[in-house]
Amino acid sequence: MTGINEINGVLPFVNGGKYQGRQILLRKGVQEIFGQTDWPGFSTGNDYRGQNYRHSFWSKDLKSGRCTITATYMLGFGENYVVFLPSGAILFRFLDEHDLNIDLFIRRVEQLESSCR
Repeated sequence: MTGINEINGVLPFVNGGKYQGRQILLRKGVQEIFGQTDWPGFSTGNDYRGQNYRHSFWSKDLKSGRCTITATYMLGFGENYVVFLPSGAILFRFLDEHDLNIDLFIRRVEQLESSCR
């Protein structure tokens, strides 16, 4: 089961594939995960998990405040989420209730630290 001890595993994704100064993940792959290249990822047909799928990460656009943001996230069994927002905020949700709706969670965090620039 995923827990607080596994959270350090997300650090290379935040730092462009680097951990403790060493490139451990392919930089271009990390850029693709976050939609920072021309490759849009695989369309999911806007199914219940998200709009795009890139290297085991889902993404979806969400209206937040005065702009639309793209939330990129990992989704695990029990609907555990690790969400990366454009503001740099990282959200963790551990739960076993199979609740796929994270929109309100993201919007509440966006009220505290907006990704709209």
